[in-house]
Amino acid sequence: DDGNEEGLLGLAFHPKRPGEAYVNYTTDTHTIISRLTADASNPGRLDPSSEVILLTFKQPRSNHNGGHLAFGPDGMLYIATGDGGGSGDPEGNGQNKNTLLGKILRIDVDRKEGDRNYAIPAGNPFIRGGGAPEIYAYGRRNPWRFSFDVKTGQLWAADVGQNKLEEINIIEAGGNYGWNIREGTACYKPAKGCESSGLIPPIFEYGRDKGVSITGGYVYRGQQMPALTGWYVYADYAMGTIWGLRQLPDGKVENRTLLESRTQITSFGSPVQYADWKAINATGLVTGAVGVGSDGRVTVKFRLYDVFSETELGEGLQFGGASGSWRRMAHKVADAVYSRVTGEGPYFDSRVVFVSESGPKADRKKPLAVMDYDGANVQYLTDSAAIVVAPRVSPDGTKV
Repeated sequence: DDGNEEGLLGLAFHPKRPGEAYVNYTTDTHTIISRLTADASNPGRLDPSSEVILLTFKQPRSNHNGGHLAFGPDGMLYIATGDGGGSGDPEGNGQNKNTLLGKILRIDVDRKEGDRNYAIPAGNPFIRGGGAPEIYAYGRRNPWRFSFDVKTGQLWAADVGQNKLEEINIIEAGGNYGWNIREGTACYKPAKGCESSGLIPPIFEYGRDKGVSITGGYVYRGQQMPALTGWYVYADYAMGTIWGLRQLPDGKVENRTLLESRTQITSFGSPVQYADWKAINATGLVTGAVGVGSDGRVTVKFRLYDVFSETELGEGLQFGGASGSWRRMAHKVADAVYSRVTGEGPYFDSRVVFVSESGPKADRKKPLAVMDYDGANVQYLTDSAAIVVAPRVSPDGTKV
């Protein structure tokens, strides 16, 4: 899995069993969909020995693996697969209903059927024949990120184009989204006069003047930016442009540029799913990110949420500093969380002044020292020749 479209491509936790994770990864030759469970001795880690392979299929080339997977509102596991790579889908996998390549799949991981470690959900379009029963929708080239609108349940998916168009689709059971007959709304094979009957067009597409590789996002249903409510937020991986798209009542769409990030965007995060955290009895949640600038400085951003009231506690905060100051920034984050939860002042960024005693009784050393609250970064303020009984600190805490 040495290619830049290979490796670990997707991760999803079971909505009712948070200690159970599902992964989508590649080997040199195959896609693997597996289940892993948390390590009993360390619940924060997954146990590699617990792996159960649910589904595997051969990848003819290293690119176009899709790879995203997520649980839908129906509790089923949805999996995006690419067409297997190669320019123009040379094997015609997107339109071949007997292969799992170039599809959106849907399986039931809570049941088993026959020799499968999963079951086929009722309602899958080919459950009674005519195609692989795992297929939910087809005609995909390289779907890169999909998501469910948490309000409507609609499944939104982005598909990376060949050489003309990037597209966004709303996925329906049994839908044929055209590849490789069409790329977006344009004929691909043949280049002109293609048969479009039965093909579902994208709700939006953009050309090479805007970008070259779409990254799907989410319909925004958060609380911090009410003006974005109901807008589908997505980006172009190569250009770094972030857009918002919404479908109007008459079926038309409105698309707006939200930000020129100038970064390569591979994925988006979803709003906090409070129900998932309540299921494991979490009372609070801290989310954040750490970044390193070109000058080597570290930036830490974070937000704090009250899970049971389903609210954010204050606004997000950001700290920055030299790369060697990461411990200090961690203490500042801990202080901010502690203060917001308890209403008390800072605590973890404190320093402790003490008398350090060492040596035999006849030659006892008692220098004055200071250290971080967690015992790190000990510094000696005096030598052993000075006599210190009890240090005193100035009222503002800056002098000893």
